Amino acid sequence: MMVKKIMLSQEKFALVDDWDYEELSQYKWHSQKIKNKFYACRRGSERLMQRESRILMHRQIMCASPDVIIDHIDGDTLNNCRENLRRCNASQNCCNRKMNKNNTTGLRGVYWNKKLNKWNASITKNKHLIHIGYFETKEEAGRARDKKAKELHGNFAVLNYPEK
Repeated sequence: MMVKKIMLSQEKFALVDDWDYEELSQYKWHSQKIKNKFYACRRGSERLMQRESRILMHRQIMCASPDVIIDHIDGDTLNNCRENLRRCNASQNCCNRKMNKNNTTGLRGVYWNKKLNKWNASITKNKHLIHIGYFETKEEAGRARDKKAKELHGNFAVLNYPEK
């Protein structure tokens, strides 16, 4: 499969599959920052509303209706190749967020408990924090969190120790 680049504004480009390139390249695309990430966008018109609207490239590729969420699997919002896009719900879309800036352990869902002198593992599902357990080592806690992430989030799970 061949990947092509579509040039955007601000010296950025979007990656698309060869078979989508011809259709997409007929439009003038630009990059737009939305919540600290850049997306490939174009202007379109909504006939019923008789106003201009923003059309996101990844949504056009996936023919997504307004109520559908499209997730970029690798987190790169300018990688609009079909193998990097998937439909999801809001909870699934939150699974592959980047690690919080204030994370000091380098692992997702793993924190040091000063009172117990143990590593605490936890995970969130549908806005609810789930306690997994306390562990002697950071790695044990990270692996326990990974196991629970696979159980709860399936293919959407982002792991501390990805399987090769």
